[in-house]
Amino acid sequence: MKSLAKSLKHTRKYIISIIISLIFGAFAIIYTNTYLNDMVEQSLIEIAKMGAKTVEHKINWNLERLKILSRLEIIYSDKYSIDDKINYLKESDESNDNIELAYITAEGLMYDDSGREFNVSNEKFFVEAKQGKESIETTDIKFYEEIPSIIFTIPVINEENIKSFVSIISSIEDFCSTVEDITFGKEGYGYIIDSEGVIVAHNDRILVRDEVLSINAANYNSKHKKLVEIERRMTQGETGAGSYFYKGQKKITGFTKINNIPWIFAAAAPTTDDFSATSPIVIVVAVAVCAFSLCLILINFYFVALNRKIKREEGTLRSAVETANIIIISFLDDGVILEFNVNAAEKLGYDPNKIIKTFRIYDLLSPKEQIKLKNALEAYKNGSEKGNFELSMIAANGETEYVVFSINILDKESPTPVYELMGVCITERVMSEMQMMEKHEELSAVYEELAASEEELKDQLEELIKQKMLLQEKDERHNLVVDASNIGIWDWDATNDTYFYSQKWYDILEIEKDKIQGNESASRLNLILEEDRAISGKALSDYFNKRTPHYECEYRVQTPNGRVKWIYEVGKALFDKKGRLIKMAGAYSDITLKKQSEERIHRLAFYDSLTGLPNRSKLTERFYEIANSPERKIAIIIIDIDNFKLINDSYGHDVGDKLLVDVSERLNGLNEENSYISRMAGDDFALMVWDYESKNELTEIVGKLVNRIEGMTSIENYN
Repeated sequence: MKSLAKSLKHTRKYIISIIISLIFGAFAIIYTNTYLNDMVEQSLIEIAKMGAKTVEHKINWNLERLKILSRLEIIYSDKYSIDDKINYLKESDESNDNIELAYITAEGLMYDDSGREFNVSNEKFFVEAKQGKESIETTDIKFYEEIPSIIFTIPVINEENIKSFVSIISSIEDFCSTVEDITFGKEGYGYIIDSEGVIVAHNDRILVRDEVLSINAANYNSKHKKLVEIERRMTQGETGAGSYFYKGQKKITGFTKINNIPWIFAAAAPTTDDFSATSPIVIVVAVAVCAFSLCLILINFYFVALNRKIKREEGTLRSAVETANIIIISFLDDGVILEFNVNAAEKLGYDPNKIIKTFRIYDLLSPKEQIKLKNALEAYKNGSEKGNFELSMIAANGETEYVVFSINILDKESPTPVYELMGVCITERVMSEMQMMEKHEELSAVYEELAASEEELKDQLEELIKQKMLLQEKDERHNLVVDASNIGIWDWDATNDTYFYSQKWYDILEIEKDKIQGNESASRLNLILEEDRAISGKALSDYFNKRTPHYECEYRVQTPNGRVKWIYEVGKALFDKKGRLIKMAGAYSDITLKKQSEERIHRLAFYDSLTGLPNRSKLTERFYEIANSPERKIAIIIIDIDNFKLINDSYGHDVGDKLLVDVSERLNGLNEENSYISRMAGDDFALMVWDYESKNELTEIVGKLVNRIEGMTSIENYN
């Protein structure tokens, strides 16, 4: 009986131990599933963050490229035509079928480097750019067949004014390719939606082409409530993860907002893909937990002692690594960084707490270096390459650090092997070699250019000397002509509001240059006689309003010395395509002598040189002026001096001339209204009378004439 009782007791212990082991196993399975689910969600979030970073880097790179272009003179200067700008953008464009450069005028006309022209004046990205903002917008304009486009636009600013705009037209295909490179598992995929929920980039191009609004599509199916909830969190800018059912398949997605643009990056994967490789692990873990629960006490002391020994060895190893300045970076198969030692942080400038499990090793490499690392890993796994290799890594400050690495794979047979890079920084050596190579190449290029262009420079020098002599000869000829013609030259730059006046201009106005320099325009206006100032203004107005082919006028000025001069001024202007004045130049000449000559000629032609009375021609002109009015009475009274020939013969012509002057003065003293006295010829005078009332009035006028002429006159003691 005692043996049976003892046997039952042992049996109960075994049964209780088995039950406890099974309970621990069940808890282990539940915990492991929960842990794996959380780990997958966190991994997907990290993948989404890395994807968002990648997209952000791509966006920032495009914007920086546009900023560099906008600062180039050929882009912002008006000296270059639109064709020049487009050709330059075409030459600057990289050989990428998914990206094009474009130039946009201030009026909203876009010219891309393929030669196409679009009116984008009403597009959202153009309106934002006109406000001086950087713009990143999708557009409905079909730059690429069947695939939407994203346009990056920044304003071209010169002298604080927006002159135009430059853009990068990027096909969504470019972002779809980026999304395809960021995956999780075999069936996992990444995608981008905007703040409205519209799919921007996806490995399924049909969804992108149709601009599917996934939230609306999910709202029609009650099974997709969790998906709707997750995507609403995404459009609100949250960072997180969640699970949902879609088309009969449970999926997990991680998401985060992309900085500087209202887009959200999401990484999704089916749970069957996430846990397919881990299901055997869960079973193994459950069995191991059961076994472990049975022998926990026995192995606990062993692991404690072993852990202490490992820590001691690990501390010794880390001290040796730090002393030798060895850089250690370990990462998973997808590139997520697991270890970033002190030396790596010091050389590359990253905070280990921020970079571990957040960045991928590929985020620290350029595309070319990423390919080099992937090839090295593949060669190491295949056993074909065991040596060292060099990588150029991007430091936190944007500079490049050069490191020689060797590869070690931890847990090589594990589904999730860990890759360890151990290396030494060789930046100083590489920079020295590069500088030496650059100097050598520069010296070689300079030598070749000097040797090749020596003869050409000689020819150019001879041509320059010849052209200089011709230019000097033309300049001397021009100066001689200007000096000889007594012309003052002036020039007005309307764009910059600056003036130029030649020395002859100051000489004509009898002004000292130093006293009015900078105020020539106002001084000129003040010198014009007040009654003539309107002449210059009207001539300028007529020219600017296209009523005259050029600016031309004559007016009088009074110099500071009190002299009155006649000035002839002529000018011509240049206008831009919009009719705005650019430049005006003209000539300034003194025509005082000419005016005086014209006045003398006029008096000789129409006035008697002896008596100063109007002659026959002036009387005829005056007659026709009065006769133009109909029904007007006009009478001509002819006056003749009797025996005038006898006076000339007896006393001489001088006395006769003085007698004619005396007669003319007496006739001028008549002061009769509506009358005009003139000398016809010799001793003949004529009086024209008009608007008289009767013949009696004419008789009275004739009587007055006779009374004024009759009487004695004394000339040189002769009566």
